This record gives sequence, structure tokens and C-alpha cells, in this order.
Amino acid sequence: MSISLKRLIGRTEAGDAVAVLIFAVLVVIGIMLIADGLRLKVHERDGFVSPAHMLVDVRLRPHG
Repeated sequence: MSISLKRLIGRTEAGDAVAVLIFAVLVVIGIMLIADGLRLKVHERDGFVSPAHMLVDVRLRPHG
């Protein structure tokens, strides 16, 4: 049983506004992730990696 997003928020002006707001939030999150990835590449090229990125790198690196 699947519930579509349109049925969940309704086909009203308020529902359309909610759908646009959700889409805008997802776009902003995507842009932030892309910008963060580009910033990490620039820092790696310059030889500087922030402590947060080092922590993520250590967690993602396979052990052993």
C-alpha cells in the first residue's frame, strides 16, 4: 500500500506550497553537500584537511 505525496499533502494551494517548500529544502541540502565536497577537494590540494574531514576519513577507511 503506497501513499503518494500528493494524496498525503492534498491537492490544495497549501499542499502545493508544502511540496514546493520540501523541494526547496532538498535542493539546498544538495547544494550544501556539493559545496562541501568541492571545498574538501580544494583543501586536499592545498595540503590542509580540517579535523572533521580527517575524522570522517578515518571512519570510512577500511581497517586492517
